[in-house]
Amino acid sequence: EELQLYSEPTERYLSRILNKCLTWISEFMRAFFYDPMFPEFTSLQLSVWAGVLGVFFGMFTAYWGMFIDKCVEFVWVKLPAKLLEDGWFTDLDGSFPLPHYMWITPTIFGGFLAAVTVVLPVPIPGQNEWIENLHKYGVMEYDSFLYVLVISTLGMASGMSLGPELPLVLLSGMIGSQLAIMTRQSILCARVLTLTAGSAAIGGFFGFPMAGALFVLEVPHRLGVQYYEAISPSIFSSIIAVLVNRMVTKDEVKGYFSYPFLEDNLPSHIFYIALLYGVIGSIIGTGYARGAFKLKMTVHDLFHVHDHHGHVHCAHQDAASDVSSLPDTEDVPLVGKNVNIKVPDEPKSSYERFLAFVNKREWVRCYILGTIAGFATGMFCMFFPHALFWGESQLQSLIDRGRTPLPFITEPEVADLTAFGYCMVDPTVVPHEEYSTACNGILAVVKVIVTGISLGTGIVGGQFWGPLFVGAAASYCITDILGMIYDYSGLTFFQVVSQYPCVALLCIMGSTHVVTFRAHTAIMLILTLTISSFSEEGVNTSGDYSAVFPLLVVACFISLMCTRSTVFYAKQRSRGDIIATPENLCEPMKHGEVEFPVAGEGMLYDESSHTSSSYKEDDDDDSTSTDDYELAEVNVGTKKIPSERSMLAKSKRYVDERSSPSSLEADMSVSLNRPSDETSLSQRDGTDSASLSPRRNFSNSSNLSERGKTVSKPSNMHRRTRSDGGNFLSRPGMFDRRSNLQRSGSFDRSRGRLNSRDNDSIRTMEHYSNGGANLG
Repeated sequence: EELQLYSEPTERYLSRILNKCLTWISEFMRAFFYDPMFPEFTSLQLSVWAGVLGVFFGMFTAYWGMFIDKCVEFVWVKLPAKLLEDGWFTDLDGSFPLPHYMWITPTIFGGFLAAVTVVLPVPIPGQNEWIENLHKYGVMEYDSFLYVLVISTLGMASGMSLGPELPLVLLSGMIGSQLAIMTRQSILCARVLTLTAGSAAIGGFFGFPMAGALFVLEVPHRLGVQYYEAISPSIFSSIIAVLVNRMVTKDEVKGYFSYPFLEDNLPSHIFYIALLYGVIGSIIGTGYARGAFKLKMTVHDLFHVHDHHGHVHCAHQDAASDVSSLPDTEDVPLVGKNVNIKVPDEPKSSYERFLAFVNKREWVRCYILGTIAGFATGMFCMFFPHALFWGESQLQSLIDRGRTPLPFITEPEVADLTAFGYCMVDPTVVPHEEYSTACNGILAVVKVIVTGISLGTGIVGGQFWGPLFVGAAASYCITDILGMIYDYSGLTFFQVVSQYPCVALLCIMGSTHVVTFRAHTAIMLILTLTISSFSEEGVNTSGDYSAVFPLLVVACFISLMCTRSTVFYAKQRSRGDIIATPENLCEPMKHGEVEFPVAGEGMLYDESSHTSSSYKEDDDDDSTSTDDYELAEVNVGTKKIPSERSMLAKSKRYVDERSSPSSLEADMSVSLNRPSDETSLSQRDGTDSASLSPRRNFSNSSNLSERGKTVSKPSNMHRRTRSDGGNFLSRPGMFDRRSNLQRSGSFDRSRGRLNSRDNDSIRTMEHYSNGGANLG
């Protein structure tokens, strides 16, 4: 009886406890992770997810890095040793020595991976696609995640110059994008998650807790970080990723590279020398960027059929089957007009038949292309083994001029792999032997060629270490030449410039890298933080690290400014989601009311050149056509500034007759969600609520300036801004008077509606509301 008496209260008590626990858990999840009622992440939730991404990518990069090392070791150490033992290869005196393995392996991998890449059901994105999706959508598709992971791993194991940074950015971007889509984030927050995930991946893999985050944040732009809202979560996630990566791999926390000896005290004129090194590095970086890009595009377009207009036929549209340019015969009359339809000629020569065959089958073309590219890469690397792989592990050998042996391929069991190689030194056999001046110059050129060929295959892979490799080799070559000029001429200038090899090495490496990636802040930190020690004759010594950083700042910024016209990634641009208020577009310290300019004559926008953010003036043509936009002079008090959508809705053409001030200001108040302003306006102007309707006719109204005095403004009152890479030039205050604008996109389709005499303003407002939505 007592058990029956107390059983029901006990169940109710346990139920209350359970409900409280579930409520606490639900509140905790809503506060720290995700609130379905308000899905947009708060700063606290964003920081928590940054930590989660840091933990995940710290573990992911640790295990993936170890797997890559195992794959490279298997392909370049264990497999050739086994083949040599089984008799597939002979000794150096035999008919088929082991160095031939150097060109066989990239040839096989290149053809296979290039063909597989093109037959995948979904395309693999590249660096430009990542940048474009980040700017435009904030997210990227995640359906190629597994393909990128597998193909990039095999590409790094193949020996071609394909690095892990691009696959890391793509893979992490897919995961960050999927998180944003699942939690229903806006474009702004989704972009932050994409950048945060990329920062965690780069930071964890390379061990750069802050520099890796800055690199990811700077790559989408050409002049530094612009998505400032992503800085804090990106740095936080990269720190967590580095800590987790080090705990998993058990690696020591130390620098990467040992540089030449750096004196404790540097003279004051060292800054002028750093400036000169920045100019030299910008020249070398321009040569690398243009050379690698030219080779990349040449290899990529190999065996494509080009018509006389310079267009390239796609894989399924060759010269013999292309009928898209033929006229529509259904619209041709039977009598009266002769139409000559020219049928493409059949290929006659063997080469033309070969091109027609490979262009019908894209995978065949890519297989042949990848095979040729792999063979060329292998032949270069057989004679110059330093250019093998993506350059991270080989950079130390360049920095100390050969005292550090090349990784993997110089192991004792496969030492014969480099038997045909030039510029191979062994200080243990010949003391003080190092890479000569000619060898450094040749290695710089060879690396440019190998990188361009590898990127042209279409196999996913990065080139982060390529510019650093070229800059290191070229810096020694240049300083040696300057030293020889001093020995011959005796001029003090050449002695001063050539007597600081460590400063020259770091400054030229940094300024060379800036030209391609435009990540000047990140490369300064990376080169400074990767300094392990300074060495002289193989003896490590301490040095003043702080003396290097200001010199790197000078050299990198000089290179950044000198190479503004050099473009490797065409999608790099400024962010296009900032809309300034009208008063911020006027000159400072000016009195009066804000005048809202609307598109007028004098400014032509070229849709084909929107990526370069260029515009041109047209001050010669003073004529006005029905397709032009005119400036509507609107004098509004500074306390009632309309939003962009409201301002664009009022951009109707009116010459002598303008809308009444009551209706215009009422519409502006509605757009600003100010019901009190609407009431005051109606009471002050004596209008009823019906006059506040958005369907009010604007054509038959009194002058706008009758309510208050018109303040005269200087002719240069308006600031003209430009769209950085976007398709819509619709920010307020961006056009002068008399501007003639050719718009693209949705604006182009509405020109007739905008300039028509239709007085239905609600249609115009709805149209520009849709157009404004496209700005996001």
